[in-house]
Amino acid sequence: MGKSKYQIKATKKIEHKQSHPKSRTHHYYDEEFLSSNKHKKNAAFAIFTIVTILIATGVVIGIQVNKNIEEKAAADLLLPGPGDYFSNDNNNEPTITSGIQPGDNVRLEYTLWVDFDGDGQVDTNNESPYQGPSQFDTEVSKTKLIRGFYYQILGMEEGQTKKFEIPGQLDENQDGIEDETNNELLGYGPSNPQLYNKLLVFKVTVIKIN
Repeated sequence: MGKSKYQIKATKKIEHKQSHPKSRTHHYYDEEFLSSNKHKKNAAFAIFTIVTILIATGVVIGIQVNKNIEEKAAADLLLPGPGDYFSNDNNNEPTITSGIQPGDNVRLEYTLWVDFDGDGQVDTNNESPYQGPSQFDTEVSKTKLIRGFYYQILGMEEGQTKKFEIPGQLDENQDGIEDETNNELLGYGPSNPQLYNKLLVFKVTVIKIN
């Protein structure tokens, strides 16, 4: 019995596939191409990751540098003037039984308002501060802090916030003594002309006492 036309057609297809198998060279080429693309993608991802890390590191370093600059500026602003302002004498030392003691190392945050117009008052709710809020680390010492600030923070506890005024005072001979009363100068001397003899208003928070 002869083959039907369908059987003949199927036989021809089988014979054609057997005589034309898929080229193994082409198969290998496909594998190499896919492998190459995979390596390229992995390399690109690695480069992207490295660049991202470098950018993030640069941003963190930049933020830390700016923070250090701001903290130094905040600390420097409270330095007393030259001459007798730098004497770390023990005169007028109050008796402190708790909180911040003379010689402690502390981290503080402060905001400073200044009475630049000379009317003897500062509206801290509506006027822009001259400095802050600024955080910084300092030793509680008369060589590091103007006297009025120094005396006011003694005895403060961690987490406590305090607002206080330092009145304007004249000290033309720069001896650290107020001219009219002969009392200790609490604010800034003539070496800081911008803040000299100005009413100062501070708001201070104790962040940490070491």
